[in-house]
Amino acid sequence: MPNANQAITAYDFPPMGINRFMNLVEVLPKQEHIIEALLPKNQVMLIAGDPWQGKSLELQHLTCGLGAGSNYHGFKLKKCQSLYITWEGADDGIKDRFKKIYSILQPDIEPLIKLVPQPMQINTASGLNDFKSLLNEAGQESVKPIEVVLIDSWSASTTFAG
Repeated sequence: MPNANQAITAYDFPPMGINRFMNLVEVLPKQEHIIEALLPKNQVMLIAGDPWQGKSLELQHLTCGLGAGSNYHGFKLKKCQSLYITWEGADDGIKDRFKKIYSILQPDIEPLIKLVPQPMQINTASGLNDFKSLLNEAGQESVKPIEVVLIDSWSASTTFAG
């Protein structure tokens, strides 16, 4: 493991006291963020909670917000191409919700949407291959490289293979 002087990101640090950690973070190269101060580029974020608490609405808002480079709960979003994947709900319900969000945020970069009939089993080799194929197919539709994939909704059977 590199010592704190060789670190490129805070993930490279060995265990240390919080004051030393905060001081060392100050001298690290600044990372590009997808969500200002919350989500650095090339990292994973999970929105979790009980059923019917608005997780899907949050992800749909975030999907359009990324295309607009707008704010997300007061944090600036990087304007970029996003892909929203879901197996929840009927197409009319999602269409109506996206119609409202899209008309308010008016993204310059049109988000990509993919409805799948059931949760993707991306914790298996075949499921991971299916997921990669979906990303490849979406990339063909995209005018810009896809920088963010939003998966709605997470389930215990939908885990990333190592």
